[in-house]
Amino acid sequence: MRILVVSSGGIAAERPVQWLVAAGHQVCLVSDGDFFPNHHPENYRFFQAQKLIETWIDETTIDDQATEHRMAIKLAPRLREIATEFQPDVIHTNGIGWYAYSCALAGLHPLVVSAWGFLNFLLYDRVDEHSELGKFVLKHTDLLIVENPKLVEPSQALLPPGAEIALLPLGVDTARFHRGATRDLKKWKQDLLKVAPDTFIFLSPRGLGRGYGQEYIMQAYILAYPHFQQSTQLVMCGMGRSTQQDVQEVYKEVCQQAEAANLREHLHWLPHFPHLWMPTLYNLADVVVNYLGADAFPSTLLEAAACECTIISSDLPAYRGTIFEQICTLTAPRHPQALAETMIQVANQSLAEHQEHCDRIRQQVIEQFDEAIWKQRFLQTLEQVGQQTALAQAV
Repeated sequence: MRILVVSSGGIAAERPVQWLVAAGHQVCLVSDGDFFPNHHPENYRFFQAQKLIETWIDETTIDDQATEHRMAIKLAPRLREIATEFQPDVIHTNGIGWYAYSCALAGLHPLVVSAWGFLNFLLYDRVDEHSELGKFVLKHTDLLIVENPKLVEPSQALLPPGAEIALLPLGVDTARFHRGATRDLKKWKQDLLKVAPDTFIFLSPRGLGRGYGQEYIMQAYILAYPHFQQSTQLVMCGMGRSTQQDVQEVYKEVCQQAEAANLREHLHWLPHFPHLWMPTLYNLADVVVNYLGADAFPSTLLEAAACECTIISSDLPAYRGTIFEQICTLTAPRHPQALAETMIQVANQSLAEHQEHCDRIRQQVIEQFDEAIWKQRFLQTLEQVGQQTALAQAV
């Protein structure tokens, strides 16, 4: 099978490409970064998007639909040229951004769109937040891939007649994400976090920004701190997830909260960790705190559970009826007192209770969301689309 992949970078884009190449399919990638930078497999080709259009604007600086529209218009004819030469059986794009918009403008079919993380608003009755660019992409989509079962029904109304939906989360590589993935954890704690090896670590691994709840987590930690029965540390990651101004404001607010409570030495900031190093980050943690106001189906929590971290999370509509009800200790969102009480309960439980819980949630992730399961389903789904294309061309 021949697959043309048009996508920006990131782990959600890279992993499916790696699966397709490993399965022996012919893959042509159009992206801003090469997913095999050191060595190109024989069944892999790469076109750098920056070199395909005259004026390139770094994707991270695009903040308006007019710019996205201009970029997509410039890339679309080049995509048609590549498709004419490559003759793909399937076109796959990750996300509903300007790359997907280029595919739709180019009239490329069959178009498979993986919407991982891009349709969260449908879970919160905020259809009005759907951009005109996104609506156009979905109206030209042949197969939409979503990660949360709750997205299947509301997404269908956005698709053209005859388009299909597949429920395909990414899953987790449980052979890589596990407790014990990192050696010398005591030294890591001492060198990276500057704490004693037996310090109990609360980790907030999600991106820094409004809506990610760091200010509430800090408030809860302050309330809970006098009740902890052991030395604790709150660790937050500095990866920006909103505008630079929002990131700076949240960072400043959290630091001021810690200083006012005389707990600044118990707050530790880490820089953005590449995905390659995330097992180490989870291995450093005893508890992962996930306290967003809205979410969809976070791989972060599956990875944390695979690494045997206890997970405290806000109780969100998106999580109900899913594995997150099984692997997370859920508490009311935007409620620091409720979060503090949960943090106290978890931190003060016995080591035996903690280990039993962690063993159980890892096993649940292995059984339901191991990467091998979803990798196979993803490949089968695209192969079915490719077979349908071949049959249609043969008629």
